[in-house]
Amino acid sequence: MTAVDVVVYSVHGPVTAAARTDSVRDVWAEVYGEPPFNKGPDDVATFLDGWPNRLRAPGFRLVLAELGDEPVGVIYGHRLRPGTPWWEGALDPLPEGVADERPGRTVVIVDMLVRAPWRRRGVSRQLHAHYLAGRDEERVTLLVRPDNDPARHAYEAWGYERLGRNQPFPPDGTVFDSMVRPVVP
Repeated sequence: MTAVDVVVYSVHGPVTAAARTDSVRDVWAEVYGEPPFNKGPDDVATFLDGWPNRLRAPGFRLVLAELGDEPVGVIYGHRLRPGTPWWEGALDPLPEGVADERPGRTVVIVDMLVRAPWRRRGVSRQLHAHYLAGRDEERVTLLVRPDNDPARHAYEAWGYERLGRNQPFPPDGTVFDSMVRPVVP
């Protein structure tokens, strides 16, 4: 038996996710506290202030990976609405129709975070699989830092294709690679 065999994955909608806020916060603070992010207490407070809005987003889902009472990873996101600003940060021309959102077309992965001791053990793959299981959207999208080679390579192995660069918070925000794939490849 490997350590990943004893990790339990639980799927949460808005109500039960609200009850798991402390676990999400702990993973978020630890992962984003590491380089290159170097987030601190003020960033954690900002994250917590915005968490209730995330929970109200259409199609919100959280998957929590735990070993006993210890959270080891999380993934969460929601459905994109028509008129979403999601694609407005595109720095490269998007293929025809990519930014045309309609109800139920796209689900976004906002964050997929795994604590350092649990990385490269299959936790991310399982979080991703649980997050997409049973979803009825056509496609899934996410943003990844271009210098995050382990994550980018994993996404490519899972069937994601790079659409181009995206800067959601211009003019000084991080530039990401925007990636997309069908929910069911």
